[in-house]
Amino acid sequence: MVTGILNPHLNSPCDAIESLAAQVDRSAPDKLILRFRVDGDIDRLLIPASAASNRRDGLWKHTCFELFLKAGSGAAYYEFNFAPSGEWAAYRFDGYRSGMTNTQMQDAPAISSRRSADRFELDVDLSLPPGVTTGDALALCAVIEDRTQRISYWAVAHAPLKPDFHHDNGFVLRLPA
Repeated sequence: MVTGILNPHLNSPCDAIESLAAQVDRSAPDKLILRFRVDGDIDRLLIPASAASNRRDGLWKHTCFELFLKAGSGAAYYEFNFAPSGEWAAYRFDGYRSGMTNTQMQDAPAISSRRSADRFELDVDLSLPPGVTTGDALALCAVIEDRTQRISYWAVAHAPLKPDFHHDNGFVLRLPA
């Protein structure tokens, strides 16, 4: 199991959140279980309502949780977006923000969530794309929108200057066995 504490980028704080943590575990060689937990004044956040579990672009414009995986030692990597609505997206990049294509998923991610006044949790069961193996670099991130429509960017490690989840600085964790 891998755990990470996500911190807001200095340019995008959110005082409604006390803490944001993520956990990644293997349920099978080709499957991951992710859990994101947000503690704070959840009623001050914009959490999308449940919808059909469909692939959808642009989820990063509102509250969503993200996983980036760098398969092997090359420049290629994957980006996965998971919205509280149940919508998701999966992309493969040939290099830093270049050569983006939709990743064909064997199974759609299964997304579930729980909410209370002071905690929001999002769980994801994810089938891994071929070629992703134990020890590959990963980044855990979140985009959080508050009720004033202000966006904050959360990650285990941030790029310098501005929020950029694609930057190599974010890939500080390793895929568990």
